[in-house]
Amino acid sequence: MADFDFEVSEADSKQLKQLYEESLALNKKEELEKAEEKWDAFHKILDPYIKANEEILISASKLTINGQEYFPQH
Repeated sequence: MADFDFEVSEADSKQLKQLYEESLALNKKEELEKAEEKWDAFHKILDPYIKANEEILISASKLTINGQEYFPQH
């Protein structure tokens, strides 16, 4: 989340951090269905920010989310 070129509200940031940490913990416990629910909630909060800043992300040379690097497709 720290690699985005846009800001998330403080309230959403706190919720995203909590959901992110809970998702990772559930993944480690192999409780994948519960983890998927947390990831869905995470993306439900984050997606409006991504859509509002879509032009910024499309023009990026690289996007890193949770350590995974994404490059523009030509």
